Amino acid sequence: MRSLPALLALALLLTASSCGPDGSPSGPDPLEPDPTTPGVPTDPTAPDPPDEPEPPAEPPPEWAFVPISGAQCRDGSATGVGLREVDGATGLLIAFDGGGACFNAATCKGNRASYGPEDFATQMTRRADNGIFSLEASNPVADWTAVYVPYCTGDLHGGTAENVAVPGVSGLQQFVGHRNLGATLDQLAPTVGTPERVLVAGGSAGGYGALFAFDTVARRYPDAELFLLTDSGPLLFDDAVFSPAFGGAIQALFGLPASVPDASLSAPDALQSLYTYYAQTYPDATLALASYTDDPTIRNYLEAGQPGREISADAYATALRDLERQLPEAWHTYIVDGTGHVFVTKNEAYNGRTRAPNLSAWLADLLAGRGADVEPGLPEQE
Repeated sequence: MRSLPALLALALLLTASSCGPDGSPSGPDPLEPDPTTPGVPTDPTAPDPPDEPEPPAEPPPEWAFVPISGAQCRDGSATGVGLREVDGATGLLIAFDGGGACFNAATCKGNRASYGPEDFATQMTRRADNGIFSLEASNPVADWTAVYVPYCTGDLHGGTAENVAVPGVSGLQQFVGHRNLGATLDQLAPTVGTPERVLVAGGSAGGYGALFAFDTVARRYPDAELFLLTDSGPLLFDDAVFSPAFGGAIQALFGLPASVPDASLSAPDALQSLYTYYAQTYPDATLALASYTDDPTIRNYLEAGQPGREISADAYATALRDLERQLPEAWHTYIVDGTGHVFVTKNEAYNGRTRAPNLSAWLADLLAGRGADVEPGLPEQE
């Protein structure tokens, strides 16, 4: 049995071992929570742990040049199209480029006769995301897969005529835009699949091209919701501005258009019959035409094809109003006061200020099924 002094000494030793150097308890305070115990909150004044890094943003879709087997420019050289695939896209945009026409020595001189991958690379440095190709959220087709159809056939993208001699132009011309379109649709079919919505669009010669191509595209995608926007490429009814003789000469030279029944093309104003043909053949499609009230570029080409005929700005505006009156009710129009040429490829004209809702907003309404005509004289808007 230990003695009392020995027990007292042992107690003092144990007490000393549980204190720090300054005499304070060295163990955890039983009245304070242990921060190492699961479920016990830590010090609220401590800094929060760093946030988890956000995953990197998806890179924007990029353009690629796709050589099209059998496609030719008017000089016989090989060509292709631009393709911008968007993962998960349910819409398909087919956009036709502009660039004049080739029907005499003067007009052929200003019209591109060839187009290859180098031309595409140069062009896309300044146009990859312009206008209707914009990736901004305000563009209603920004998240659609896009096919860009360059222009090197000189035939308003719609020709079917091979080895054509044009007076004053060296060599034989291949006016095969329509054939190129068929080859393009064939080759890209596995890539674009079966889109739910298809917009055929273009400006200037591309506006005419979109008009001539719509029937072919519509037949390829019979189950899709179809839209056509022909920008700055009107087929005017006014004979004083666009004579039947000139229209017939262009039709014969290029072989326009290949896919429309011959009965439609035997009437006066044969090309203009496309407006009614589309309204009747595709009653569920959304059809639209855009133009400035004065388009000096189109006026110049109409004068070039009708020597000795001067077409004033007033005469053109009158002819455009006449076209509006004669369009079937199914057609929508976007007619803006002023002098200009093409909306769809120009940022300012497509997204910027005009004397109307800008074209991208108007197009968004059309795609949503609530489109309304835009008439000249509206106040300027942002």
